[in-house]
Amino acid sequence: RSNIGKRKRAAELKRQLNAITLIALVATIVSATVLTPFSSYAEGVDDPDASISFVEKLYNSENGLAGGCVNDVAMTADGSMWIGTYGGLFRFNGSEFVLMDNLKSVRSIQCLYVDNEDRLWAGTQDAGVTLLNIDMTSVTLDMNNGLPSNSVKCISRDSNGLYYFGTTGGLVCARYEDGNVE
Repeated sequence: RSNIGKRKRAAELKRQLNAITLIALVATIVSATVLTPFSSYAEGVDDPDASISFVEKLYNSENGLAGGCVNDVAMTADGSMWIGTYGGLFRFNGSEFVLMDNLKSVRSIQCLYVDNEDRLWAGTQDAGVTLLNIDMTSVTLDMNNGLPSNSVKCISRDSNGLYYFGTTGGLVCARYEDGNVE
């Protein structure tokens, strides 16, 4: 008698499991057919089959951006786009790229940072970090005046105005005041 009870209970559990599986299958089919078309194309696009490309234009050595791969990009308030490459620092004004080759310390760019005063900081592979002011004057910080390494990988600034330079030799904290990096 207990075997018959176990069989009935097993049969009932099997029916319940089949019902749950069927509900889950229906829910999956409904979500795939109803929700997917809404998430597969951008808002404002009427044709869900339309192909969306996020690449507007490719800039490389064939159309003005020489210097190898791009390591970082930053924009200043005047609308200039600054591009850091192994070949140096480029300024893009919307129509042409200009290599900033008048600054010997700005070569093999690893990182860029624009601070709250709209000054551009350029970290390099082997020449430290150079601050480029709006008037195009510059200040360079390297191993000769405080960096543990001339290879600068990242730049940031905290809310107290302290700058942080991540180098291959360690993290440096500095302050920039009156044209001097301390």
